[in-house]
Amino acid sequence: MGGKPQPQPQPQLQPQPPALAAAAFAATTLAAALAAAAALTAALAAAAALTAALAAALAAAALAAAALAAAALAAALALTAALAYLAAAVPTPDPNPNPNPSPTPTPTPSPNPDLNPPQMPSEFEKETHFVDARGRKRKRKVARSIAEPASAAGARGQRTFTETEKELIVMQYNKMKAQAFGELSYGEVARKLQSLHPTIFGEGATGMPNGGLSRQTVRNMAIRADKGEIPDGRGRPNALPEVLLVTILAAFSAVVSVRATLISAPMLQPIAIACILAGGYGSLLRDGRRKRGVFCCGLDFVRDLMKANGWKCVRPSGDARKLPLDWPEKRWLMVLRLAFFVLVHEIPRALGVNFDHSAIMTTQVKGKMWITEQMAKAKDKSVNNHGDKRCFTVTSGSTTEGEMLPHQVIVTGSTAGALP
Repeated sequence: MGGKPQPQPQPQLQPQPPALAAAAFAATTLAAALAAAAALTAALAAAAALTAALAAALAAAALAAAALAAAALAAALALTAALAYLAAAVPTPDPNPNPNPSPTPTPTPSPNPDLNPPQMPSEFEKETHFVDARGRKRKRKVARSIAEPASAAGARGQRTFTETEKELIVMQYNKMKAQAFGELSYGEVARKLQSLHPTIFGEGATGMPNGGLSRQTVRNMAIRADKGEIPDGRGRPNALPEVLLVTILAAFSAVVSVRATLISAPMLQPIAIACILAGGYGSLLRDGRRKRGVFCCGLDFVRDLMKANGWKCVRPSGDARKLPLDWPEKRWLMVLRLAFFVLVHEIPRALGVNFDHSAIMTTQVKGKMWITEQMAKAKDKSVNNHGDKRCFTVTSGSTTEGEMLPHQVIVTGSTAGALP
């Protein structure tokens, strides 16, 4: 037990196979190659950084050179400007001086100087445009005097007053009427207006007669103002209500849309009068022939109402009836044939009879008619049975001796007969 410890035996290294030794050598070699590649990459990065630093240094040097060139150019321009200023300040000596210069002649004052010389307009008055606060170019308005008359002369040279001028006349009349004792004179008002507004109502104003504003004009203005507002109907009553006008047009459309015959304005006038009476506005109707300027629902009213709503007065579309182009030649040939038969057969004059017939149509086939706005836009001018030729015939004749023969009417009947 108390003896010395025994030494442990050392493990013996086993010899490795040749394949494992080759693999270990290859791994060692690969690690060394990777380390060398990493070192090369680090070297290249350092070289790139050095190149970038060198490029930055070159750019800074170029900027410094440009700044230096600009400073030199500015100094040269300043020097040139200074030399030009000195050259202009120093007077140039005259090569041929005049020893005895002639003195400048003194202008002789005019014997009749103008006390009010014409004044030249300033530069501000000559400007036609200006720049506002936003930098936009604006056209300058022309300043006009308030004393200029605003009215103008009419077609016959008479003055046409505006609403403002009429109000001035009425206001001045009412003011003087309130201050006057007794009856006010219209002539006094006219003279006062001429003194207050000479450019509008004075003598020589636009459209004013000799002596300026007349008392009659003041009187007319005052009387019209006392009557109050007058409807602009030139003596006629107020216009028909819109509902009544729509009713009249609806009745017209109902008649025209049937297309039974040609509808003219005289045929539509009774319909308009009937609509006015049925609507309870018969008090507006007056006989226009006895008293002028009073509404009577005439033909002009009917036509204007249809025109205002787009109606048109057109000719109907139907059979075209016109003479042939060679009708003079055909007429002359007929005369020659008649003359030949009379000459050959020795026909007496009493037996030479000229008969002619004319068709009396049962419906109107000539003239114009009114159509609605929709029919006008569609170019529809058709009429029902417009090409119908149903009619009766009337014959008339005369002899070559000048005797007129009795007329004869030819109609279609159930029995055959002739009545001369």
